[in-house]
Amino acid sequence: MAIATALSSVAVSNLAEAKTFYSNLFGRGPDQEPMPTLAQWDIENGGGVQVVAQSKGSGSSMVTLLVTDFDGFMQELEAKGVEHGEVIDGVISRVTQTRDPAGNVITFAEVTPGS
Repeated sequence: MAIATALSSVAVSNLAEAKTFYSNLFGRGPDQEPMPTLAQWDIENGGGVQVVAQSKGSGSSMVTLLVTDFDGFMQELEAKGVEHGEVIDGVISRVTQTRDPAGNVITFAEVTPGS
C-alpha cells in the first residue's frame, strides 16, 4: 500500500462561520466542497485541511500547518486579523497557535533549516 497524501480534519458546529475563518486564513475559499457538511482547503505541496460540520467533537481537533518564511506568515496573519499566541523559538522549530471559532487548535510551525 502506498499512501499518497494526508488530510487533517477539524470538527465544527457552525460550518458557515468556519468557512469564513478558514477562507480568511488561507486567503481563498474552499478548493473542494464534496458534500454539504465538508469544506476542504488543499495545500500546494500535498495534503489539506478538511472542515467538517459535526457537533460531536466540535472544537476538540488539532492541526499543524508547516509554513515557510515564518516572520512573513506572522505578518500576514496579523494583517488578516487572525490573533495568535506567543511565538516560541524551540530547538528545531518556531511555533505559535491560534483557535478557530469552534475552538480547534491550529499550530503554525516553521522547521529550522538544518534540523
